[in-house]
Amino acid sequence: PKLERMGIHTFDDALRLSDVDWRREFGEHGAHFHELVRGIDDRPVVPDRTAKSISHEITFPVDMEDHDCLRAIVLDQTDAVARRLRRNEMFARTVVLKIRSGDFTTITRRATVPDFTDETEILWQAVSGLFETWRQQKPPPVRLIGVGVLHLFDRGCGQLSLFQSENDACRSQLDRTMDTIRDRFGNDAITRGAQRPSIR
Repeated sequence: PKLERMGIHTFDDALRLSDVDWRREFGEHGAHFHELVRGIDDRPVVPDRTAKSISHEITFPVDMEDHDCLRAIVLDQTDAVARRLRRNEMFARTVVLKIRSGDFTTITRRATVPDFTDETEILWQAVSGLFETWRQQKPPPVRLIGVGVLHLFDRGCGQLSLFQSENDACRSQLDRTMDTIRDRFGNDAITRGAQRPSIR
């Protein structure tokens, strides 16, 4: 209200005030306001919360009808989400499939995996199940599709399981080997079956 009484309605208006004007109107805080309006702020950035979700989605320039192509894209997105989980040393318990049709109707479907995980294969089993259920309903063409994970768990907060099966260990090693190859040679250096380079 005070700014409005001063005739200040936009940042452009505020930029016209001098340091002296700010100090006259707001006392010792005036100098700080003068700097903030100009984007000057030396306070450290402190995140106020940890990430609650990780997701990847794509909007197509035209509606997409090819379900095999969409399935490959969803696998690519699942892989990218899992890779971000591993990079940030986090696990997830819930996967989300988001689909928007050409008329902008948006649906989201969720599934819970058996345990917290960062493994691409486990997340993909859940996502592909959601995708196949959607596909069987003979849906309209797609304008946007995306994959996300919720209910994240920081790997450093505790131990998830005392035991890891041989299959679990193999899948985990495969994921990390693929991450290393991609980090060194690019995202398209190696892909999974039915996967293709991302549409950018």
